[in-house]
Amino acid sequence: MVREGFGDHLRARGMEPSKIDDAMRFVTEMIEHLAKNDRSVEDCDQKLMDEYLAQLIEDDESSVGRLIAMARYLSFCKRSDCSSVSWSY
Repeated sequence: MVREGFGDHLRARGMEPSKIDDAMRFVTEMIEHLAKNDRSVEDCDQKLMDEYLAQLIEDDESSVGRLIAMARYLSFCKRSDCSSVSWSY
């Protein structure tokens, strides 16, 4: 599964275990949100991701760490195009 590969990727980059745990939690929550909308990372679009980001902001859950984890995961999945939070790192 891509999620586990992402954890391995972060470990290979030397990320601290606690930060990996946080990143994996943030990514899992994003994937669950997509699934609730009958979508996945493979078929998400900009509109759905923008709505998710708006919800995170409204709920005061849009931390820098969360946004970076999401951007890294989308980049890892080669889906930088589906979110305005994605950038190269």
